[in-house]
Amino acid sequence: MTTPSHLRSCAALLLGLTWLGGPVQAEKSRRYDLPCLAPLLERVDEKAPLNLDEAFLFGPWHAPRARDRIGEVSFEIATDSEAAQRWFDQGVALLHLFWYSEAERCFRQGLQLDADCPMLYWGLAMANERRPQRAAVFAAEAGRYLANRAELSTLEREWIEILVDYYSGERATFEKRSADLDEAERARRRGQRIGRLEAMAFEHPAEVEVEAFLLRQVILDESVHGDDIANYHANDLLAAKIADRAPGHPSRHYRVLLWLNRDPQRALGLLDGVVAVAPAAPDAWRIAAEGYRANGQLRRAEEFLKGAVRLGLREVETMPDLCENLVSNYEALVDVQVSMGRSEAAVATARSLLRMPRTLYLEKRHTHADRLAGSYATSRRLLGQIHLRLERWEGLLALCQDGGELAPGGTADWFSTTDSLF
Repeated sequence: MTTPSHLRSCAALLLGLTWLGGPVQAEKSRRYDLPCLAPLLERVDEKAPLNLDEAFLFGPWHAPRARDRIGEVSFEIATDSEAAQRWFDQGVALLHLFWYSEAERCFRQGLQLDADCPMLYWGLAMANERRPQRAAVFAAEAGRYLANRAELSTLEREWIEILVDYYSGERATFEKRSADLDEAERARRRGQRIGRLEAMAFEHPAEVEVEAFLLRQVILDESVHGDDIANYHANDLLAAKIADRAPGHPSRHYRVLLWLNRDPQRALGLLDGVVAVAPAAPDAWRIAAEGYRANGQLRRAEEFLKGAVRLGLREVETMPDLCENLVSNYEALVDVQVSMGRSEAAVATARSLLRMPRTLYLEKRHTHADRLAGSYATSRRLLGQIHLRLERWEGLLALCQDGGELAPGGTADWFSTTDSLF
């Protein structure tokens, strides 16, 4: 009996065989959509793929471009391809800068040059850490190479083993899309991961990346999951040590994030250095802006948020929603401008987002939450909230009448949100 799971695997295989118009290794190739396979592809959950083929079906398909001014990374892996090594290093730099979609592009490009490099699959798992069931598929693929790749260094094996153990049991199955792990178990695994990274830092004191990823994990576990940071002083010393040993490393912002909520004044003298290390990364500008905003320096915050938006606009290929964090940076810019009393500038910013190309969200994998977070719904909400916050009732009424930006009939209701900016 042929099951939907088998059909989807066949669909993925056919997509793989269309790469560059010729036969290739299906599980290693770049996948493309085919209209005749659309009914099968609609059943694939991009956040919880069942296998490697499904994991490659969705994601950032466009090839990456070589980048500079994003910091300097040297993370040697077992590969005979110098180009694959360069793409891996660039992907790691982008991981540190939270530029996940572009990092995944780099690791995918590396696999085109060395299809059996396990650390490239490690990179793909790291680039999908916000989607753990997708990350688990890539982690398992990286782990598959441990037994038959004698040339892997001890350090590479440790990186992969930590990831495999962390995501063990997280993968989706055809019968069940959600894993059986509860929050207590996930919290235990996060603590274990921090412990193993600390052990690696002791065992490999010359490896900057080990210390940088340790600090990164401490920051993310606190900001994403609410895990307590046991020792702020020790982590501050670690951040200072990394900056001293590798002045160009794209991890300067970790020290800012460490203090942003606890004592933002400690971060104030670090903000310009974050952008100086990675001036081409939008999130470097955004993090610096948040530092200035937390210290009450709204003019500087506006300046740096404009820098983040400008860089994001340079990345827009078709739709603004495809550019990572661009809409969020617009929201933050409007918030700062309203806080400064620059109401007309805030309205102009919201309208500029509204006039961008509009995503229709016709695909089933786009949820209601996706629509509300998109550029069109966000810009309408921002326009309404600006007038509400400033009590500009006549202007709000005009926006809601025929011909106004908030007139009924749009695809998104600007009142319908559970995550209000203001």
